Amino acid sequence: MIGEKELIDKEFSLVKFGSRYTFSPQLFDRAALDFPMRLRSWLSGVGRTSVDVYRVLETADSERTVLLSGVVRFVCMNFVNSTSVPFPDSLKRLLLSASSPVAHRFPSIKVPESAATGSFMTIVRVRYDDMDYNFHTNQACYMLFALECAAEAAAAGYYSRIREDIAFYRALSHTCVHLNESFAGDELNVSTWEGVDNPMLLHFIVTRQQQRIYYVEIEFNEKNVASKL
Repeated sequence: MIGEKELIDKEFSLVKFGSRYTFSPQLFDRAALDFPMRLRSWLSGVGRTSVDVYRVLETADSERTVLLSGVVRFVCMNFVNSTSVPFPDSLKRLLLSASSPVAHRFPSIKVPESAATGSFMTIVRVRYDDMDYNFHTNQACYMLFALECAAEAAAAGYYSRIREDIAFYRALSHTCVHLNESFAGDELNVSTWEGVDNPMLLHFIVTRQQQRIYYVEIEFNEKNVASKL
């Protein structure tokens, strides 16, 4: 990572704020069989306290079929004060010099203050196995919590279009926004509801004692259900 030593010296750290990925149909048809794959990443935008990284996962053959693409935003954080901080000037110059002239910025996401009225809710207790190296809940676990909630909601007949196990549906895209931390032993409320205009767009919000921790959107393909064989 460019300038990692400088961040460490200042007791700063890059924390993933959010991500948005779009999945291609080929991801489900080929990725599990056609290894190896190639991941390309480049800096796509540099702000005062954040940097965006654009990523493309593609097949490693001559066709270079795109399997997924998306942008991730990392924020420069001071863990001592739990606040975002500007990049050191020398590091920002390095980041700007290495960034691509084609901007792919993380979109502005309006995170709801709370779950929608009538949402489906389940409770998850964070395990020690869910911790990352900072002893916070690993962000990947929040997606697992959301999918577990979706599976329970589908089994309970909550959704209007999704009737079977959520694992049988192919995702078109997903968006995640990290809002706060949780720790082993915490009891989290995970709520889900459908989009007003698109019932295949599922929303999830993870809270602890009414404090927002994580927000997820996943859009599924209603017409393309994965094989159960």
